Amino acid sequence: MFFSRVTYCCSVCNSNNVHFEPLPQFYKESAQKYGYKYFGTGEMTALSTYTCSKCGASDRERLYAYYIEKNFSGKENIVFYHFAPEKNLQAFIKRFFRNIIYKTFDLCAPDVDCHADLTDMNMIKDNECDFFICSHMLEHIENDRKAIAELYRITKYGGKGILMAPISTAIESTIENLPDVKTDEDRWKYYGQNDHIRLYARKEFVERITQSGFELEMYDIDNLGKSFLKKNGLKETTVLYIVKKK
Repeated sequence: MFFSRVTYCCSVCNSNNVHFEPLPQFYKESAQKYGYKYFGTGEMTALSTYTCSKCGASDRERLYAYYIEKNFSGKENIVFYHFAPEKNLQAFIKRFFRNIIYKTFDLCAPDVDCHADLTDMNMIKDNECDFFICSHMLEHIENDRKAIAELYRITKYGGKGILMAPISTAIESTIENLPDVKTDEDRWKYYGQNDHIRLYARKEFVERITQSGFELEMYDIDNLGKSFLKKNGLKETTVLYIVKKK
């Protein structure tokens, strides 16, 4: 297995002299085994610099931690909801904030504050949340538009969120609702993972977000800078999607 010899910065564990490990070989082997032809075309997934060797944070966790640090320093008394919380990012959030209302949600995971279906979050009131993270969940959900609508409903006016999903740069239209896709092997072949039910194209991912009522801010190489992406082991095609309710 290849290990990066270059040292990088990790915004999750705040280390400046770490190396990053590649995406587990399992994913490439599975793509080859099942004939998934879009492996390596992920907008963000950094194949050779995926996880921090010190804390284990993924590429997307490092990007989210950077955004939080840049935009929430000194802010308190906010309502922050984290859906399907990433372990390392959750630890960063708890260290970073001194006084916020922070709750975690997941449909099945045992170690969250609340079990919730993203398409029906009846335990959360309208306009309740100042900021949320919902990362790599929509590709698992049959009615992704309803899930986005629920996120819009619970977000306060002026509130924001990180809303991300796997996106392939090699396709122009989202691949979903294929009638012959019924097995785990089929989902590997067409969607890139056995628990995914679609593979997003950027255009339609953006359309589904904006059709919900959210405004969308997209941070890419022009905003983040090539040197930042390189220093943090992120792909040059990386885009951070920030939604805002106005």
